[in-house]
Amino acid sequence: MQQQPNSSSFIVHRSRKATTDNKEQLNKTIILAVRSGDVKETEELINKGADIDITENGRNLLMLAISNEQKDVAKLLISRGINLNYRNNQPGDHDQYKSGLDLAEEKGWDDIYELIERTSLANKNIPMAVDDGDAKLTKSLLGQGADINTITDTGESLLMRAIRHRHWEVCELLINQGIDVAYVLELKHETSNGKYETTRETARTYALRYQMPDVIQLIDKKLEEYKEQGITVDDRKEEPTRGNKEKIMNDKEPGTQKQSHTCRVL
Repeated sequence: MQQQPNSSSFIVHRSRKATTDNKEQLNKTIILAVRSGDVKETEELINKGADIDITENGRNLLMLAISNEQKDVAKLLISRGINLNYRNNQPGDHDQYKSGLDLAEEKGWDDIYELIERTSLANKNIPMAVDDGDAKLTKSLLGQGADINTITDTGESLLMRAIRHRHWEVCELLINQGIDVAYVLELKHETSNGKYETTRETARTYALRYQMPDVIQLIDKKLEEYKEQGITVDDRKEEPTRGNKEKIMNDKEPGTQKQSHTCRVL
């Protein structure tokens, strides 16, 4: 039976964005666009499927924008949900272990520093608003810059959380606001016989499990739109496992169990 991540399960793979066939070229191009300060092209490349969290020599796009004095691009990247917690992992680099927030502070960009802090706070609060089924607050936090594609501490997307708590209004809001319905979470967890198996989770499998056909229709409509836009996704129509057909898994309060986040984000 597929379960919410717990102490005996850990994330082995999670795909943050839907991908395109020419993603490698898009990723190379977006780095150049960020460095040159081309806001329009950067946004177009993100819309086409370029990975906003790609790095170059240990620095993510936000750090590249700040280092190259491209403030408008930095604002765009923050608004589009770049990972604000990322730190430079390049050994020997003079900015090793630093984040975009650190670079903004060093450069004296108070407006960017405050924007990062405000957006980070909104990202922290939005999972609670989703869990509570507060569509008004969720919409407000999105307006304050919260990343609609933020990944929660359980590895789930906000849409998965909304489905798990059966909050239809929040599900509809998130999908209409453009959440990535193709997000994939793969979990490796221990079975009763002591062996490990990997399960694949999407918002669609959640909607099937929690018997929310209206949400499934909205997700399928979005997946079709992805195809029309040339975005390639794995949209297999998953069926509930035998265990899920017999019993819907027990809901537990998010964040109450410790888990090991052994993961890689693509």
